[in-house]
Amino acid sequence: MRVLLVCFGGWSSSILGKRVAKGLGDHGIRAEVQCLPVETGLTELGEFDVALVAPQVRHMTPTVKEVAAKLGKPVLEITMKEYAAAEPESLVRRIMDATRDNCGR
Repeated sequence: MRVLLVCFGGWSSSILGKRVAKGLGDHGIRAEVQCLPVETGLTELGEFDVALVAPQVRHMTPTVKEVAAKLGKPVLEITMKEYAAAEPESLVRRIMDATRDNCGR
């Protein structure tokens, strides 16, 4: 599974990305999480199975959802609690629910 995490620059989001990839792996789902600035993410969204929107760019959620809808891709807005969590299990479960039909188990 390919997960796109849109953010500002990717520095702090990359930590969450690693935790999400590990969390999905713990559920038997091989995943790659890539953190990209919103502008780049919007142009590359079609290459991913799901898009996550970091809290610091949540104002861009409508734009991300608009692009994703045209591509048939789910979009999840990450809560501050999920973003700061050392164990992002609730986010991992939401990703699994959103991609149930193609989660690459």
